[in-house]
Amino acid sequence: MTTRQSSTIDKIISALNILSVFFLVVSVAVTFMNVLLRYVFKSPLHWADELATLSLVAMVFLPIAVIEKTGDHLRLTILFQIFGERMKTLCDYLRILGTLAISLYFVVTGFPVIYQNYLLANKTASLKIPTALTFAPIPIAFSAVALVNLFLIFKLISRKRQE
Repeated sequence: MTTRQSSTIDKIISALNILSVFFLVVSVAVTFMNVLLRYVFKSPLHWADELATLSLVAMVFLPIAVIEKTGDHLRLTILFQIFGERMKTLCDYLRILGTLAISLYFVVTGFPVIYQNYLLANKTASLKIPTALTFAPIPIAFSAVALVNLFLIFKLISRKRQE
């Protein structure tokens, strides 16, 4: 995989990370404003909880490709440390292939859900946001994870060829 392709993946991941930070700011601001309005002015916003929840979903799912690329996800490092190099490489391949399979499952099943909600013109209860948009962060995030895992597979294969 070329440096250009790696740079493209980095740009996609960076954009998802920026979106996640945006949703964090929205969620905190709306929640703060709603608490203030509810307890000080006794007049809460009826749509604030819905927006905060939707922002939370986007904020959690969008940056998972960053965690996958940097390798900061949870793993059993104690077991991993006792393995030899061959076993570590095998575990890396299995982890990447497993994550790729799960990611592709969410992509393949997620986009039809978005499409069906788009066709049905479903909207959220308070904000009247198309539900197709509310489901979008999940398959988008897992598409990025699949892309990162394909990159990692090519990286492992090219490293193996160089040895």
